[in-house]
Amino acid sequence: MGRALVWTGTWALLCWGAACQRGSEEAAASHSKAEPGVAKARPAWEAEFSYAELESTAAALPPRYSKPLPGTVEEASKPWAESPPQAMVADQICFGDPKMRQRLERAVQSAAGAGATASELVRAYDGARAKHCTRGSHCAWLRKMSLEASEPAAREFFWASLEHCDDPTTVEHFLRADAPARPLVTWYTSLYPRPEPLDPRVPGAAVAVSKSEGWGTHTHRVAYVLAQYDEPEAVGAVMEIFEHQQPQGPLRKSLLGRIAKKADPRVRAFVARHCQPLGEAECERLARVRVETEAREPASQAGPASGVPPKAEMTPAEIEALASRLDALGMTATLGEEDRELGLMGNDESPSDALSLMIARGNVHGFDTETGMFPNRHDGLLRELAQLVGEDLQGVVFEERAPRLDDSLEKIDPEEDYELIAYMDGKRHVFAARDLGDWFDVVAVVDFLNALCRERERRCRFVGLDSQDQMSFVLAGPGPALLELIRDGVVERIGDADTPRRIGVEAERRVFEQVYDSAP
Repeated sequence: MGRALVWTGTWALLCWGAACQRGSEEAAASHSKAEPGVAKARPAWEAEFSYAELESTAAALPPRYSKPLPGTVEEASKPWAESPPQAMVADQICFGDPKMRQRLERAVQSAAGAGATASELVRAYDGARAKHCTRGSHCAWLRKMSLEASEPAAREFFWASLEHCDDPTTVEHFLRADAPARPLVTWYTSLYPRPEPLDPRVPGAAVAVSKSEGWGTHTHRVAYVLAQYDEPEAVGAVMEIFEHQQPQGPLRKSLLGRIAKKADPRVRAFVARHCQPLGEAECERLARVRVETEAREPASQAGPASGVPPKAEMTPAEIEALASRLDALGMTATLGEEDRELGLMGNDESPSDALSLMIARGNVHGFDTETGMFPNRHDGLLRELAQLVGEDLQGVVFEERAPRLDDSLEKIDPEEDYELIAYMDGKRHVFAARDLGDWFDVVAVVDFLNALCRERERRCRFVGLDSQDQMSFVLAGPGPALLELIRDGVVERIGDADTPRRIGVEAERRVFEQVYDSAP
């Protein structure tokens, strides 16, 4: 056994083995009691991180967070003032919280049992169903519920929530003969790249769905995706949807233009018959359209990942060695193997450098600093980043209070900013975040999380990494481990976490200048 000296402030005690730790803890407690006015010494490494100045008060978690989710379509269609916010429900479901998943299962099946249709369920619970989550464990849960939910409408609801899952197991799942028509069409037309060859079930299902729903955003998208195929079934389905819905104006012109490029013998007469409302000149133009036998590829829907700093690729052996080093540093993987299959930025690539490895393991989160919305949902970003440190911030409930707006959507108080709020261990912690338009205040978010870790006496810390554009990357883990990785050049710390936003704002300014300069 090892032995050590334990200083109690005045006396030095010699101890062995486990008694050292126990004795040092007792001595520290005794010393703390003896001098209550003395501030606790902080380890030197803590000074390497920035912290928010928390405004903290004693407060219990608001009752809404422990209440069940709305159990009828009527209740769910109203603001969820007496239940957890839908955005929080969606995040927790995506993260795999079993209790939150059970709450949604009960609510949806209750509403379905009361007579709600699948379409009504999707509309009422849309913000809570985590439809954009592509984690493997989440998609597995949705597949399970799509088969096991007690009510048919509830089963179709979970089918519909698989919309963005494109892993091989989900692809097989949708090959089942009992896949409902609307979820099948929605899922199929959301895939990128476009599936080849065309699933023969899709054209007929698309026509049936469009006739039941009318000409809306969903039918519009389905028609445009099917128009990319040359198969006679797809061309016939697009023409049937067009005949039934009769789109007008620019939508009519655009869809007829796509149909006119097909080599199908039915196309020429169809276009001539339906172009009349667009005028003689447009009919003549469509008649001259060169027949294209190769469908146009859709524009890429991949997220903006160009901000990843270029790094030299590492060999598989180097990747494995770095993973072992991260484990040894206490930076354990927070994503399970099933979720890590998606790899960097949601694709199926294997990690090839330090950053992609840490993203795949759940040590780094990358996101677009521009939100494109108001409010910005800093609370969702806080929840996502808190996942990087596992149990260290477990149980913390985040909220965002956005600046108040008047009826004309102008700020009531021009000086009012966002408030970041965290309920943790019987206290309510608040910190201000700047109102930067539709951009996250990443500096405030990182400082807030660091302060919460320190408040909880945990070693977890957060730091921004270098980026080349408006993508932000945040690394999390034990503070000393982060500093070691930065010191050894494994990752590069960003000088200012606000840099990606400034890069994005400048890029937007240049684009606007070019547009205005080229205007007549």
